[in-house]
Amino acid sequence: MATKLAAFSLLLLLALPAAAKAPTAKVVLNGLGIDNPIELTQREAVSANVWSGNFIDNEAGVVDAPAAELPRYTVQFYVQIEDEVRMMYVVYYVWDSAAGRALLQVPDVSDKWYQLNVSTIGRCCHGKWFYASQPWGETIRAALPGVL
Repeated sequence: MATKLAAFSLLLLLALPAAAKAPTAKVVLNGLGIDNPIELTQREAVSANVWSGNFIDNEAGVVDAPAAELPRYTVQFYVQIEDEVRMMYVVYYVWDSAAGRALLQVPDVSDKWYQLNVSTIGRCCHGKWFYASQPWGETIRAALPGVL
């Protein structure tokens, strides 16, 4: 068992440098009103880079959580690593029409996506909410059914 774990750890360490340079290949949306996942590959959606975190408006800092009744969507970032497109990071998305902006939550330590996220890149503020960068947040909004 220890040998398998060591081999897996070594493989992961060798793969991460290549992944860290890989661009976002697609963004996949799931949530309320979405029967089949929505895949976005247009430049406006994939310009959000997992590694730089440019999908988050870092200048605004942590913001209050949106109203609980607003629909939440899962946004999955996939990157191209050699011949494989692999999910590398996940955030939660809410369009807040009162604020006129999208908000994102980085999954908390108890969330099912937490382990994936921290194995990709360490970010602070797990479980906290941020404004999405514009116009990326609006690009995601335009792809969601019934979000005004």
